[in-house]
Formats: sequence, C-alpha cells, structure tokens
Amino acid sequence: MQFLFPLVNDEQTLKRLEIPEKSLASFLKEGGFSGVELLKTEPLQPYIPRELIKGRHLYFYPIWYDFWQGRKKQLMAEFHHREAVISYYGTDDPQRFAQNIARDWADADEMGACYVVHHVSHTSLRESFTGVYELQDEEVASAFCTLIQAALGYYQPKARILLENQWVPGLTFLNPSILDYLIGILGSDRVGFVLDTGHLLNTAPDLATPQEALAYLQRRVASLTPYRNLIETVHLNYSLSGAYVRAARSSMPLTPKMGFWEKMEKALPHIGAIDRHEPFLVPGIQEVLEALDPKYVVFEISYRDRRDALNQWGRQKKLLGDLKDGEDAPGAS
Repeated sequence: MQFLFPLVNDEQTLKRLEIPEKSLASFLKEGGFSGVELLKTEPLQPYIPRELIKGRHLYFYPIWYDFWQGRKKQLMAEFHHREAVISYYGTDDPQRFAQNIARDWADADEMGACYVVHHVSHTSLRESFTGVYELQDEEVASAFCTLIQAALGYYQPKARILLENQWVPGLTFLNPSILDYLIGILGSDRVGFVLDTGHLLNTAPDLATPQEALAYLQRRVASLTPYRNLIETVHLNYSLSGAYVRAARSSMPLTPKMGFWEKMEKALPHIGAIDRHEPFLVPGIQEVLEALDPKYVVFEISYRDRRDALNQWGRQKKLLGDLKDGEDAPGAS
C-alpha cells in the first residue's frame, strides 16, 4: 500500500505547507509519502508535478439530490433564489451539472490520476443539525447512479471511480445492500470504494472512548470482508464527536429568514466539529489497515502548517509500525 497526502491546491493551503518556497516533492519525501490525493480548487500550478498526483478528490456537493431529481419545491426551500442555485452548482441545468462531472473526470485523466473520489450522500443543511433525514440510503444511491450514468454519457474516464462513505443517507457501509446496488448498476470494472475511518466512526455517536471506537471500526471492517478487494483506498483519520452531536441537536441556529449562504456559514463549522480529521492514534489501527490491504492510504487530517502536518504524520507512522509504503517516496527537487 502507498501512503498519500491530501493536497488542496488553494493558495492559503499551499502557503501553510510552504509551497512553492519548498518543493512539494521535498515535503512528500520528508513525510515518506508516495504522492498526493488532490482536491483541485484552482487551476493546477506548475510547481505541483503531475507525476505526484495519484488520486483526485472531486468537489463535493452535500446538497444535490433535489437539484438532480428536479424537486423544485425542496430546492427553493433550501436555496430561496435561482441565483443561489447557480452560484452553488455553477448552473441551473441538471444536465450541465452532469457534464461538469464528466469534465472533471477528463481533467483528472489529463493529469494522470489513478482514481477519482465521489461522495455518495445527501443532506439538507437543516438535517445536518437535526440528524433526522427525509431520504433513505436507497433513494440517494439510486439518484447517484443516474447522475453518474448521465456523466458517463459525456465522458468515459480512464481513472477508477471510487465511492466514499459518509454518515448521512447514501453510502455509509452499514448497509451491504447499498454496496451491492452501486456495484450492480455501475460495475466493478469501473467502480470501487474509499473507506473513510472517521466517517465510519461518525455513524455511531454513542462511542465514548478510543477503545470503543477501534472495536466498532474492527467490527464494521470485518462485516465488509466480501468487499475487501473493492475497497481500494482508505482515508485514515479519527473522529469521536458524539458529545458534540448530542449537544448540537438541542438547538437550531438556522432560521427561515436566512439566505442559503448564511445558512452554509453556520453549517460548515458544525460539520467540521462532527468530522474532526484527527490522527488515528489508537493501538490496533495497524491491524485494521492490514485486514483491508488497500492500494492507497490517505492521511486525511487537519493541520496548522507544514511542521504540524509532518509531526502528526510522524506520530501516526510510528503507531503503524512496520506497515510499509509500497513505493519509494519521490525525490526532493
């Protein structure tokens, strides 16, 4: 398995990593990473070598079901105005939305990414606070497949399409029939999975200790044994936020008078408080990774700066022990 670093190519993130003053290759070599999983938010800078891009995490829309399904009443209840819809999706035409996904696949192929990552989930902003959802996993998975099929009508990517779990309706890894459905519709020759360890822990807000978190993860991974060969990437991080979730559900900061972007400003820090992206520093995580044996492990953590990122990864690697990267780190340049 290869260790990857999750890179967002916005200027603020690159500045925190001291790039390009210090090369991306030197950062990866210092950390012992084989490359990056790129979340592209800006045109690709020349100092990010394409040969270091192993995967591409596509832009994630947590709210998309109503737009794609043509549910205008529900869409306007969330967005209020057509201008907000266009600002969020880049279009008010669902087919153009599918075309944009195909465009991103083509861009990922052009930069040589081995895989692209999609989230299979939907939640309204209000539901993200209440934890009470209108849709079932099956409805979200079905709509997602029609969206991907529409995009495939515009472009057939060379990169593998990997589907990532969340803790809201869609793909959670709690319901094996959803994995069967996604593979049955989209095909295992084209599609695999990303297992995000933090997202999986977020499905169980009653977990109270690191030991409980590890045991839960071990049970869930064991239940996924029939799909192990399709779990090609792991996003390794830790999130134990049940106390926050329970407290947050006692209040509702969103009001009917708020516009879409004002509601989004309230929701983003709330989601960040649930999905904490901390290192998984619980003894036993090495055995979980050995059981999954993915091609790629992405160290998906929050960090302040270059030194903090490398220090946190150093602590994580020490805990992983003799779990080795399957490819030499790139040389400094």
